[in-house]
Amino acid sequence: MSKKHAFIKYLLVLTVVLFTVNAFSEKKPAKPAKAAKAPAVKVYKDVIVVIDTSKSMRGVGPTAKKLGMGDLSSKVKESAAKFVDDLNTGDTFTLVTFSTRTKFYKTVKISSVIDKDKIKSNINSIKFEGNDTFTSRMIRNVEKKVTQIEKSLKNAANRNTMVVIMSDGLDDPPSVARRSKLKLKEYGKATRPSGSPMYIYYLHLSPKSVTKEQQKRIEVLRGGRGGRTTVTQADPSGGNQKVIERAVDKTKKNYKDDTTKKAEAKKADSGFMGFIKANWWWLLLVLLVVIAGIVLAIMMFSGGKKKPKRYMIGHLIYGDKKSNHQESNKLNLASVKKGYIKIGTTKMDDITLRGISFPGISIYGNKQGGKDGFDISEEDLKKINIIQQKKDGVLSYDDIFEIESFEFTIKLKP
Repeated sequence: MSKKHAFIKYLLVLTVVLFTVNAFSEKKPAKPAKAAKAPAVKVYKDVIVVIDTSKSMRGVGPTAKKLGMGDLSSKVKESAAKFVDDLNTGDTFTLVTFSTRTKFYKTVKISSVIDKDKIKSNINSIKFEGNDTFTSRMIRNVEKKVTQIEKSLKNAANRNTMVVIMSDGLDDPPSVARRSKLKLKEYGKATRPSGSPMYIYYLHLSPKSVTKEQQKRIEVLRGGRGGRTTVTQADPSGGNQKVIERAVDKTKKNYKDDTTKKAEAKKADSGFMGFIKANWWWLLLVLLVVIAGIVLAIMMFSGGKKKPKRYMIGHLIYGDKKSNHQESNKLNLASVKKGYIKIGTTKMDDITLRGISFPGISIYGNKQGGKDGFDISEEDLKKINIIQQKKDGVLSYDDIFEIESFEFTIKLKP
């Protein structure tokens, strides 16, 4: 059996084995009804609203007064309540306040309007009396809280975490805690376990632009998690507090756009990748069958043109009987790389006799390495003149044949 035939055999056997395994392993319903569309997977959101409750948010302090910030407390609480209105059943809401310390209110899982009223009541009770803005501590604590919420809820992959931070942007820890300020280098390679993506929306309530360091500190919250961080600046100086409302509306729109794009991308991905994952057995089988068919077709169309390579041994001794000096040459058959020799052509390993062009006559080695003789087609046998032959249809050792004026003898040894 040739290598090509062996390859086809093993390929077909592998195909049958895979087909059988798939047939027995695949669960099929007895009598399926009409195929119904799979229900859309509901995606829940875990909203965390973080509010800076330092005195500067009430316009108290030299910096706040210099910038003309005014009292932002009422507008900030009103804005935070807007995120509660968008909650649906199954979503969660966590209220966080920070100044010198970080305070976490109990996470509420929405099941009715009563839950929303409870959250709004907590928001209205917030007091802005903090002396410091310890942003570094808040980031560390919120990061831990997100992980806790994720572990406590099932199907984290079907949830989105939304973190909204409203602050005037000053990372001003108490003097006794200067050394515990967040070191960005320690978080340069921060990674998170796979889970729900996090969308961070930082509402920078200040006329001062957000610095790169501030953005990096907020980005630490997300680490290696999916999602993105969006910074929106709102300048409320001079009593222009409507900019906070617009910033909140923009944040809500950004979140809707972010999660919609993600859902569409996931749907598109699941459409193609889901099909691949669900049908990879069959696709593999089809691929194997196609490969087998291509190889078989190549063999069928090329089978009559070229025989498979075979090992040849011995020597072919030849000479020109009409030559004045009776030349004699020999060809070592073991050095013939193609496994066959042609007489009357000019290709490598073929015999060209005194520039005379003969019809293509090919002699092939057999499967046993030429020990029992050499193959030659019936068509080629008609082109030569057999002088001595042991077996019809086969050229054996010591057989002699002629082509034109040249005589050939096959010898096992020189």
